[in-house]
Amino acid sequence: MTCISCTDQLICDACTINGTNMAYLLLTTCYKTCPNDTYGDNNYGFGPNTCLPCLAECATCTGNPWPCLSCDLTYYLYNGTCSSTCPTGFFPYDPTNKCIDCNLYCVDVSIDLYFPNSYADQVYADLTFTKELDFSTFDYENFQTISIEKISSGEYTLSYQILDKYSYRIII
Repeated sequence: MTCISCTDQLICDACTINGTNMAYLLLTTCYKTCPNDTYGDNNYGFGPNTCLPCLAECATCTGNPWPCLSCDLTYYLYNGTCSSTCPTGFFPYDPTNKCIDCNLYCVDVSIDLYFPNSYADQVYADLTFTKELDFSTFDYENFQTISIEKISSGEYTLSYQILDKYSYRIII
């Protein structure tokens, strides 16, 4: 980037203002795009372009300190705002740090455990969901964690059986 005004050879106090080489000043350095936690402000064309800070909880923002485009790790994005909690009807989704709409993504599950015969040599765990499952993509064999305290020295094996488009069975 090119300084248009310098206090010495390495310290800029203004960067190019217009055109294809537009740059933004952050402290004493010119940037083509402002770093995370800042946004580019052109001062309405009346002064040097500068990088100004986003709101503290924003990782990136655009055009103002708000709206946020992404959030710092302990916050979740909802409608351009970062918060440590999500509003009612939404849940925090850690991989994206966004609040996700439960009406679209939440699924309830009920679990029925029972012995299918009088010998009690097997246990069935039927998992039934409130929405259809796509068994070609849903990893039902690893969805749940099963912990069994062994009473005898016998080994337990697990097998899985798809019951319908809403449910599957774990046979223990």
